Amino acid sequence: MVKAITWLLCTYLALKLVQFIFGGRPDFREIEPGVREKLLRGEPILFAIAFVLTVPLALWSSWSFHRGYSRGFQVSTDCYGKLRALNELPGVGRKFDYWSIYQAAGGAEQVAAIAGEELDLEPAFVSKTLADKMRFYSGRYALLARQGDRRKIRDEVAAIERCFAEAPL
Repeated sequence: MVKAITWLLCTYLALKLVQFIFGGRPDFREIEPGVREKLLRGEPILFAIAFVLTVPLALWSSWSFHRGYSRGFQVSTDCYGKLRALNELPGVGRKFDYWSIYQAAGGAEQVAAIAGEELDLEPAFVSKTLADKMRFYSGRYALLARQGDRRKIRDEVAAIERCFAEAPL
């Protein structure tokens, strides 16, 4: 609601500036008009136009922020699970620097916590989601290691590299 009021005020002031510069009679800037002149000059119409332009914009921006935080939460929890379970894949852990794995996993955990806070999720739910993702990928990587399927392991390594590319740190 605060965003809608802010956008409304900014749009109204911009329209008033345009009206001040381009509108009115030659003596418009010199004489303070009365209430009747203000109503006849169209200020309520300007307010209505500002309202019509602002409310959809504010609603769209709040929807867009929510969508971005949701996507950030999904990606960061997924990457956290992949990075924390990396030691289950034989030989792959040596390909990456352990310090960069630690940093990227910590960054993903931080992003998940921030996104969860913005989405009004409980910290316990965020921690449980991170732990569930780590367990899921640990089991998946252990199964891939037992099967020895090189193509699937390469696919997982590519997904882990994408996590490094998306890491906030």
